[in-house]
Amino acid sequence: MRTPLIVILLAALGIAGFALRGGGGAAAGESEALVNFEEIILDQSRFYSQTVDQISTAAKAGRFPRAADEELSEWLHESNTNLRKGGEHASADLLERLNRELPQVASATACVAYAGSMESLSHSIAQWASQIEPAYNGFATHIFAEPSSGQLGCTAVAIERLQTFSADSINAGAKSFYSECRLCGRPHIGTIEQTYGAAALTCPHCQRSYELFAFRIGGNICRANELLTGWAPPVRVPEMGSRIEEMLYIWKAVLTRVRYSKDLQGLHANLDTWQLADETWQYKNGDCEDSSILLADWLIARGFDARVVVGTTDKGEGHAWCVVNFDGATYTLETTDATPDIRNLPWSSALARHYLPRYQFDRDSVFFLNEEEPHAPRYWSTKSWMRIDAVKSGSPQN
Repeated sequence: MRTPLIVILLAALGIAGFALRGGGGAAAGESEALVNFEEIILDQSRFYSQTVDQISTAAKAGRFPRAADEELSEWLHESNTNLRKGGEHASADLLERLNRELPQVASATACVAYAGSMESLSHSIAQWASQIEPAYNGFATHIFAEPSSGQLGCTAVAIERLQTFSADSINAGAKSFYSECRLCGRPHIGTIEQTYGAAALTCPHCQRSYELFAFRIGGNICRANELLTGWAPPVRVPEMGSRIEEMLYIWKAVLTRVRYSKDLQGLHANLDTWQLADETWQYKNGDCEDSSILLADWLIARGFDARVVVGTTDKGEGHAWCVVNFDGATYTLETTDATPDIRNLPWSSALARHYLPRYQFDRDSVFFLNEEEPHAPRYWSTKSWMRIDAVKSGSPQN
């Protein structure tokens, strides 16, 4: 892999597109009977349903769900007192609070309107909401009384609520997502840009990565661990005099089988796609991460403690390789240009200056480099590496 690593940086949440708007009161001379304020305030759901019916008529489609966004509705009810006390300035404060308190909301727009009857108020809100962009998929209203003016008021908020992050949601076309950092627990909203190489999900608050992804054939993403499926080639490994000889035999078999090539089978939309072990074995070609995945999967199947490492060479080129921990020693197995020799074992300590690791993964976990550690970390050092256990791609991020 001669391509740079990329990092998915999650943007800190930011509400955008707010519109504070005062609706018209009862027209001059309009003879609308004053209503029982207490009765109306108790019937928030009826007002919402009536308004959504009018929005659907104006927009010629079922613009918003029949039921109000439950979380937004509860939040709006609890926040509305401050809005009414402070006027438009408090409205801006309210929406800033929405930014902080409902982190799954990517953007929002709001309307404050007044009228002399529930019907007129509903019509005013519906006219405003029917013009909202389709990206807004959540809606809630809260009506309140202004006895001094004999009017009803309503605060309406429409939001763009994002899906909780999962690889499946991204593969289904979601451009933005909501996630919570598995390290500091703080919520984030971000996007994934498909580009070359491995992709790490990085928290903008604690500045640490906590997920590692790869692009598969066809352009979909998956967690890096899922590339190690437990597959081993249909090859009989002969009885060896030692486990080291067995490791060298499997290493040599991969080098002999796989010809280095740059994504001849997997190139898709300029992505550096990663192959499963069985795909690489079948194609007989692949680049460094493909052959490293094949080697690691095979070694793990044979009982070795092996990992795939993603990083750079001492020349600054993006690269992947395999490491094995055995009897207290660590070996670096290069899969693009090497000659296995039991008389010249590839000790990782001796090769450290040539390899700059950034991520490691096996079938169960991903290991992220602790930036405070030395430049050439030991691969199995718990001080050098932070371990995060894998989550299945179909599962939402916790």
